Amino acid sequence: MKTSTVVTLWLKGLVSNRSGRLITAASGVALTVALLAALGVFIASSAAAMTRRATESIPVDWQVQLVPGADPASAIQAAQQAAPVQQIEQVGYADVSSLKAATGGTVQTTGAGKVVGIPPEYARQFPDEFRSLVGTMDGVLVAQQTAANLHVTAGDTVTVERIGLPPVDLKISGVIDLPYADSFFQAVGLPANAAIDRIRILRPYSIETLEQEECVQRYAELLAKRARESGPKDLYG
Repeated sequence: MKTSTVVTLWLKGLVSNRSGRLITAASGVALTVALLAALGVFIASSAAAMTRRATESIPVDWQVQLVPGADPASAIQAAQQAAPVQQIEQVGYADVSSLKAATGGTVQTTGAGKVVGIPPEYARQFPDEFRSLVGTMDGVLVAQQTAANLHVTAGDTVTVERIGLPPVDLKISGVIDLPYADSFFQAVGLPANAAIDRIRILRPYSIETLEQEECVQRYAELLAKRARESGPKDLYG
């Protein structure tokens, strides 16, 4: 008798006499394979979801600070060559000596601050950077804390005391919140004194001790040293 015939007869007998056990074993194997497949899909989808959630909390991936006199077009080209770029906008920062507003019969004045010039498309390209509180997102916007210090709101006028230039009056269109103010105003490779001045701008009514200033100075010098050692390419990352 041929081997194939013996195997065929054995299989027929096995199916007819032990069909229940075969179905149970086959079902167990199928369930195991299905479970492994489902586990693989779950791990893959979870990794993708975790990556997406992590990146969604980052309003801006890169923020490149240019030194005075640098060509913005060259910097934009270098950034685009370093990695794929979906959106890029040019933002201007200007230091001012103070902001002033006359409301309710009193005059409020802040310390040194910063005025930012953003293009019209910035809020649409990076919607998480600004959150509208009062008024519109068009025109002159003032941060919530600054508006509270000056007692102003949409429709009021603020005088900007420019450094080396005559003051200018600006009518406020809206009040905004800056959820990521620290990263929005961060600077790369700041000198120690500039870092201390930046802290005073961010905290206009605080008083830093000598020990705090020395700590900031040492930390700023360490960051500048690391930036020089890492090379200019890393400064874009």
